[in-house]
Amino acid sequence: MVLIALLLSFNLFAEDELPKLDRMFKNSEYENVIYEVDDYEPSAKTLEYKALAQEKLNEIDNAIKTYTKILRDYYLASNKKLIEAKLKNTPLDISISDTEAMVLIYKHLSILYVKKYEKTHHLIKSHIVDKAKRKALFVISLLEKLDEEGEASEVLKVRVEEHQKYIDSYTYHQSYYAFLSLISWQNKMDLVKNDNSQTSEVLSTVIGNCPGLGVKWRNTYYSWFVENCFVLAKANASTIEGDLEYNQSSVNVFGLFGGPGVNFENLASDLVVGMSLNYLYAKSAFDDASTASLEDKDFLRFGFTLRSQWNYQKFGFALAIGKIFKNESSLFQLTTSYEF
Repeated sequence: MVLIALLLSFNLFAEDELPKLDRMFKNSEYENVIYEVDDYEPSAKTLEYKALAQEKLNEIDNAIKTYTKILRDYYLASNKKLIEAKLKNTPLDISISDTEAMVLIYKHLSILYVKKYEKTHHLIKSHIVDKAKRKALFVISLLEKLDEEGEASEVLKVRVEEHQKYIDSYTYHQSYYAFLSLISWQNKMDLVKNDNSQTSEVLSTVIGNCPGLGVKWRNTYYSWFVENCFVLAKANASTIEGDLEYNQSSVNVFGLFGGPGVNFENLASDLVVGMSLNYLYAKSAFDDASTASLEDKDFLRFGFTLRSQWNYQKFGFALAIGKIFKNESSLFQLTTSYEF
């Protein structure tokens, strides 16, 4: 008798509670809908109300579990046939009533899985992002199998593609490049008499080549890079202030130049601008005068450069102007590069 009473109460719930659930749902009492369904033995229809309420509350995972429970408890055989027909690419043979009910369920499931995928971003591990995308596309494909003439699956596939583009735009890709620069700077040196009684200022102008290699990490908006090159240059130097005379030309200068930097990639088509923090190590072969010696002819100094670059396919043509601190004037660099 107790069992019969329980069964009757469940049936009454199925018949009497639906208007109540509908009223609560229309009044946006979504949490109450969930509690009401959980208090009784559910049916397919009441579980639908629960899943819809969970969607409204943005409880994506819970809504997915509820819709999955509906498929497992009320459409298990038809759902198995659907998955088998999709995997084997064969015609689907299930009842019209099951098809209509499952179309609605899979529309909601597809939207939910797409929302889960849209919550991923470029900072999440790629295998997690790929898994979310595969799940979304598979559920959409089941909806497509159920409702071949419907447009919902196409709209959702477009959303997946758009989110993939968004992730790709922020994903960094590593590449290497070789470059050859024309580089120039000026350096002020002190010419000090051997007995320290006199000092004159000598200005050297350096110009030469700087072949090098670089590595960059680039997405649609930014590229971070580190590059270094070997300075092979010539220098001319002469006195600019003081009584001690000095003049020397075509002096060999060797060194290293480079550092890390950033480019802004999306300001204009094929044109990027950026800046870098640089070091300059220079070692020159200036001769000391017979009665005086040069100071600061070899140095390691730091500074920065501002740069613009025009790209054509894998080639780049860049102009950089910057300041190496303690140097007399701006540093100038004209570069041609090739990206591997």
